[in-house]
Amino acid sequence: MLGSGRYGRAVVSAVPARLGAATIRPGRIMDSIDDILGELPLPPYITAEDVTFAVKAITVHAAEQWPDGPRCRNDRAPHPCRLHRWGRRVLIRRGLTEREIETLIAEETARQP
Repeated sequence: MLGSGRYGRAVVSAVPARLGAATIRPGRIMDSIDDILGELPLPPYITAEDVTFAVKAITVHAAEQWPDGPRCRNDRAPHPCRLHRWGRRVLIRRGLTEREIETLIAEETARQP
């Protein structure tokens, strides 16, 4: 449901809301938010800590299959979501190959319960 939050910003809840005859689903709201906000900026230089955050972002924001296609497991945005894309861009900018990125993701996934 859309509402006004602190500082007059729009707030999106996970509960579908009725506006007239149309029902707004969380996935549709996330689609438009991605369009409005664009890409997350990269840090000016990539540190080891940024690499850790990037790998975490990629694993937390992994794809999950939905009837309308793959969506982010964390925020239900179309996959890849903003944070997943940011994580991959950080690792690529750090100079890692796709094979190295997949290895880091597999190691992080294996650590998760």
